[in-house]
Amino acid sequence: MRDAPRWIVAVAALGVLLMAAAGFALEDAASSSRATVHATEVPALLRLAFEHAWAGRSTQAIQLFDAVTRALEGQRDSTSTALAARAWSGRGDVLRWSDRDAESLAAYERAAALAPQDATIGGVRNELRARAATQVTTSILQFDDSSKLVLWSTSVALDAGPACARAWLADVEWQEMQGAAATTAGMRARVGGRRLVAPGWTLATRIGGTRFATSNAELDLETTLARRGGGLPSLDLTYAFGERGTALHSLAARQSGLTGHELRLSGYKGFGSDRGVWFQVHGGRLSDSNQYAALDASWEFRPLPRTVAQVVLAASDFAHPSETYYAPRHEWALGGAFETMLLHTRRSEARLQVNCGRAGNSGTQGIALALRASATRRMWHRVAAIAHFEYEQSIQRTTYIARQARVELQWRP
Repeated sequence: MRDAPRWIVAVAALGVLLMAAAGFALEDAASSSRATVHATEVPALLRLAFEHAWAGRSTQAIQLFDAVTRALEGQRDSTSTALAARAWSGRGDVLRWSDRDAESLAAYERAAALAPQDATIGGVRNELRARAATQVTTSILQFDDSSKLVLWSTSVALDAGPACARAWLADVEWQEMQGAAATTAGMRARVGGRRLVAPGWTLATRIGGTRFATSNAELDLETTLARRGGGLPSLDLTYAFGERGTALHSLAARQSGLTGHELRLSGYKGFGSDRGVWFQVHGGRLSDSNQYAALDASWEFRPLPRTVAQVVLAASDFAHPSETYYAPRHEWALGGAFETMLLHTRRSEARLQVNCGRAGNSGTQGIALALRASATRRMWHRVAAIAHFEYEQSIQRTTYIARQARVELQWRP
């Protein structure tokens, strides 16, 4: 070093000084979110935190959410409480998208304690509670329509294990379908599992069989690869194979043992916390000659507290309509939906959704109406009862009416 030119020594010394300065700057930047935050800075920091969260920058988002909650700690006015609840729920969302469900549930418990009347926070908190433990669901479903078709279904499903880790799945369903001149009944049973295959990605598979009195036993298979939200859209890719009579609400399809396969890709991309876009592309083969492709899409936004409005588009194309399931070659629907939370307490929830629009096919078009209502009651700490009712009416050349009612009992042992 003694023989080195002086300019080399000077440049080396300057480089060391610059590296040290950069290190101090990075340390200051990393600790800036831990510095004291003035109350007037909280709204701007919260907006920035959500921007980081929706862009997938989880570390920066969590640091900013933590800075906001520390700044608001101990403040009891309504504005500060609402901002703190948003910060805790935002922190919970980031953790949930990172498959850290236990930490996410803890954050949402804090948010729900600050905003007990917030339906969105309460709903996500309840979902996380259900995901964190084994759950047994028993349900009874009844469907009927203007073609005098009546369907009864009773099922028991087991989801043993947390959603973000390894879990066992099982379900058994008994069905009876009654028509004007015939009746058929049978059972479906499946077992499977779900596990985390990569950060943010889960794979669930169920396999079993379906057996009805009027047809032979058929294989029943369903597998889903799902990605949670965050900076990228939430995605679900599902492949299903099995008996199609129940899904098509067709007694003739059931009696003939109609089987087919279907591939569905759906996704949701949120823009902030008050709007988003959902889509689903699906297609498959209902029988040897009847194959189809369809697209469903909706844009949702929140015009009022506790409400969600949607603009909905649906279209489908059947290559060869089957004799066992009547369907025009082309079908479409365009309309709107409005859903509101009528009641939300720590133990009870009630929702109402109204759909209205135009529907048509290659032969005719007309008005389509739908009404959906659901109520949830947590009777005890580990037991919840859910009731769901749907009414659909399509007025084209003829009037088609369909009704469906379902009652569920969920138990977390």
